[in-house]
Amino acid sequence: MPPPSVTIVRARGAGIADAGTDFRMAIIGASSLAPWGTGVLSTLYGDPDALALDAGIGDGVDAAYHALARTDDNPNPPALAFLSTLGLSSTALGVRGSLTTSGVTGSTTVTATASTYPLGTFEPRVRVVDDGNNGAGCVIGVEGIVLQGSVNNGRDWLPTSRLGTDTTWKLQLPNPGGSPIDTGVQYDFSNGSGETLKTGDFWYESKTTPPQFAVADLYTAGSPGTGALMTIARAAFNVGLVVVTEPVAAGDIATLKAGLTAMAALRASCRPSLIVRFRDQAAGESDVAYVAAFQEFRAACADDERICVWAGDGWLTDAQRSYVYSRSGLPSFLAKLQGMSVLAGPKGERIAQSPGMTSRGPLVGFSIHDTAGNPVGHDERTHPGILGPLAGKGGGACAYYEAADRIAGTYACVQTDTLCPVLPATQGVQSLMDNRVSSACERALYNISFLALGGADVVTDFILDDDTREAMAAAGMKAIKDAGLENEFANANDPNLLTVDALVTVDGTLNGVTWRFNNKLYRYTNSVTVWVANARG
Repeated sequence: MPPPSVTIVRARGAGIADAGTDFRMAIIGASSLAPWGTGVLSTLYGDPDALALDAGIGDGVDAAYHALARTDDNPNPPALAFLSTLGLSSTALGVRGSLTTSGVTGSTTVTATASTYPLGTFEPRVRVVDDGNNGAGCVIGVEGIVLQGSVNNGRDWLPTSRLGTDTTWKLQLPNPGGSPIDTGVQYDFSNGSGETLKTGDFWYESKTTPPQFAVADLYTAGSPGTGALMTIARAAFNVGLVVVTEPVAAGDIATLKAGLTAMAALRASCRPSLIVRFRDQAAGESDVAYVAAFQEFRAACADDERICVWAGDGWLTDAQRSYVYSRSGLPSFLAKLQGMSVLAGPKGERIAQSPGMTSRGPLVGFSIHDTAGNPVGHDERTHPGILGPLAGKGGGACAYYEAADRIAGTYACVQTDTLCPVLPATQGVQSLMDNRVSSACERALYNISFLALGGADVVTDFILDDDTREAMAAAGMKAIKDAGLENEFANANDPNLLTVDALVTVDGTLNGVTWRFNNKLYRYTNSVTVWVANARG
């Protein structure tokens, strides 16, 4: 039997979508700087260095930089906007990791400075490269000690720095545009009785936690509603993708769904797909336990075709400094999505293209294996369970797998890829690609809907005349082609691709006309119905 149809009801309001919307992205995440204002959407950035200079550091900034960096996989990155959550009243500050000082042989006590909060996901490690006393130790507060830090447990080392006469030391990232940037990681050294550090001493922390939004920062219902999603809906430009870089909890999903609905109610053409992520795999947590935790997360929150949940982490080589972090691979996934703006699939599809299409090669800058081949992240091929279906739910889950039979590397796998079991027939929009295509087509139809419905009275006994229906269908087809969407589904030449129902529905002062856009989305969905309402005088 064919896949099911999907009915999508949208709020009324004139559309203002433009041709760049589908690949225009807004990233919500913490950043150390936000000169445009905390909680305010920035202007569009096309230069990753310009964004980093303005936004500073943070996991969200790294994700944005990755999406803007030019690579063979993303040769002409579309511009994006950034909204910083750090500094909002309900956003939690970053949390330090647990400190291990067993590598300190000098007499000083190393402690994490109180009230210091990391600005990203780091694995801090520090070593004494010279004590200025031939290894015999240097007294804290006396010139001689040279330290070197790492934000990724020693996979990459930062430039050395002298402690001098200080009794505290900050872990700082180099900044090509100016002074080094504080990571929010700082250490104190006791110096009461001539305590020392010696050459070769070291200490390290477990993975730090970045600043974390509260869901109220993303959306709070009201008249009008507030939060990052509503800020994006009120922007001067539309976006096709909204990305939240810090992990969400199951209890956040209902609020995010309400926020997406409120965005469409505020502006009918504001129909972005939302990409969020599940937490990283904890230290020592097995694949089996991680999959079980994700399945519990999915079972606890309602499925929504507008929300894609990304799961899993590994080694991410950040595009700005080439440091290898233990982090989510979401930045590499975003870069692959953006590369589709110019790198079409075999049918000429772009937004309908699966990010797991193996002919595009592996994810750039991300691996679930270390350089020695040891696993450092969940592999969906060997321990499946992220993609589902879970308790009859499908949705837009994404994860990773390692391909031994293709170009070596780590690949994205998404709902409905070959690794995923067949989804239940009751689930309509089953993937991120489905939703992106559906939203793009809806935006195109909304752009011409009110022109097609306005004007003279064309209704007799709540039935549209044939000429009007044919004219509306022709206008809709032209809108789809003008938007460049004819390659995004499998039946672009179907003469019945777009039809208009004769029956007009009435709800108070609203006359509703149903467009039946019978597009066959690649492998996923049979048809989409769009219901458009227009006020009559």
